[in-house]
Amino acid sequence: MAFCSNCGNELAPGAKFCSECGMPVDATSQANNRRRTIYDGVIHKCPNCGETLSSFMVACPACGYELRDIKTTNSIKKFASKIEQADSEEQKANLIRNFPVPNTKEDTFEFMILASSNITGEYNEAVFNAWLAKFEQCYKKASLSFGTDSDFSKIQILYEQTVKKVNKEKVAHGANKVGNAISKFTATFPNPIFGIIVVLLMIYEVRRIANGFFSALDIIMVALILWPVYKITDKKGKKK
Repeated sequence: MAFCSNCGNELAPGAKFCSECGMPVDATSQANNRRRTIYDGVIHKCPNCGETLSSFMVACPACGYELRDIKTTNSIKKFASKIEQADSEEQKANLIRNFPVPNTKEDTFEFMILASSNITGEYNEAVFNAWLAKFEQCYKKASLSFGTDSDFSKIQILYEQTVKKVNKEKVAHGANKVGNAISKFTATFPNPIFGIIVVLLMIYEVRRIANGFFSALDIIMVALILWPVYKITDKKGKKK
């Protein structure tokens, strides 16, 4: 039995042309031609009744059999283990950036849960940005792959909840950056008290400049304040 290589129609013995599409039939290819069935993907079935199972199911819709031992793929489990065992924050950030985004719905959802739980509370800038970038990448791939599917709503809800948390985290990161910058700035002065007073005077003068009140008297006033403060605080620092 032979089949047309163009349309798959069954060919009559000795036929020179396909009766369906008119494609010429070569004698050699006719003798070797076989219809092939290609299976793409894996079908999950209930171990109790054989019902085909959709994504995210925890019980069979036909017989009610409870589906236990639902686990993530080995790749995600190994990835989570590597993150925990990372020797440095830099290594952790590199592992996150280089992890390939999952393809299946379940694995995508599982990875986004993992990323979401690690984004919040992470104060290392490199690791935080790596998790956030991979989380966004995973969401975009999911929206392109099965954005019209009803199961996508689960990922959409998780994404929106995480975005709200991330916005709060960004505020905390910004405050942390400002605090570190002020600490580095004040560290350049003879002592911390003097540095703090300098910062407060700078904030005060910046506000006066913004409101158009700054004048030469401001410079004199700042000098008159800083000089005795420096003398007093410097003496205390030397005594210590």
